[in-house]
Amino acid sequence: MKRSSLLLIFLASLSLIIGAGSFFVYRWSQHDKSYTVIRIAQCGPSLYKIPHYIAREKSLYREQNIKIRELTFDSDREALDALENGKADIALVSPASLIIKSASNLKEEPLAAAFATLDRGATYHLVSTKNNPLGDFSSLKNKTIITAPPESEETVFIEQALREKGLKPYEDMTLITSIPEDVRIGALKSGTGNYLLVEDKDLPEALNRGLFRVESLKSGFPAYVCVALKDYIKQNPVALQGFTNAVYMAQIWTTYHTPGETTAALDKTSEVKGPSLPGLVESYYRNENLAASPQLEKKDMETLIKMLDRSREIPMPLNASQLISGDFAGTALITVKYVPEDKEERTGLRRLKFW
Repeated sequence: MKRSSLLLIFLASLSLIIGAGSFFVYRWSQHDKSYTVIRIAQCGPSLYKIPHYIAREKSLYREQNIKIRELTFDSDREALDALENGKADIALVSPASLIIKSASNLKEEPLAAAFATLDRGATYHLVSTKNNPLGDFSSLKNKTIITAPPESEETVFIEQALREKGLKPYEDMTLITSIPEDVRIGALKSGTGNYLLVEDKDLPEALNRGLFRVESLKSGFPAYVCVALKDYIKQNPVALQGFTNAVYMAQIWTTYHTPGETTAALDKTSEVKGPSLPGLVESYYRNENLAASPQLEKKDMETLIKMLDRSREIPMPLNASQLISGDFAGTALITVKYVPEDKEERTGLRRLKFW
């Protein structure tokens, strides 16, 4: 046998031995690792939680020595109650829900606070049975808009958007907030109202059922924040830093990958997978809903507090500083240096990594 052939056989055998050895060393190290279990409370799936799904599917939580246990509730309010009842450690909820919950007890300082954000803000659409772009908001005078319950983030947002255009909600136009979500499209098609406000995730269904998008609106605050009790934050700073690091790594992951690659990663996630997923993820990227970091801006919380106060959803304004805790996001921005493995330039022995 030629020397070159023997050399190739030797190198191939060496590669297999090193690869197998590195695999067993990795498995041994994982077996010996100590993980912190974090119980996450949330209400239903949402594309605005993409960083959480990516962190879970790509084992980014595990890289930070965290195991998650997910609990699903019927509402954000119940998810926040789970924190106070000791049934959960972190809640993924809308900032509006946190504000309303905190404002319900004015005798004491808020018990919970947000320490990270998952997204850059939701996108909403006004749809109609007629294909006539809105053009000027003044054309909404004397019209009827179907929207979510009064305390919902989308209704608070559309009320503020109307005011910014010089209109008075409930005076210049009618807002119907009592129709259940699953029959709103049917109600509009049957002649109840002129417009329907839908979230981005519900737009494909509205269009498929014969409605037309006449206006798109972007909120100026996150759709989801990560919330924990202040006592838990004080007692578990290492675990929360690891959780925030994983969320930030997932946000970085989305910037390195295309909508198609993100869809492929999410297709394993039972909460959001389905035939409409590719279009929704494409819209998520196009509308710039991706957050560059988990940093929660105080001004965003202040804006939402003012909106809720003006809509009379809270008895009085809260101090935004009391609803934001820690600097976990700031620390993550400084310390996390992450490039997704499939986007790294791999040379030499690094190619022998099998896990």
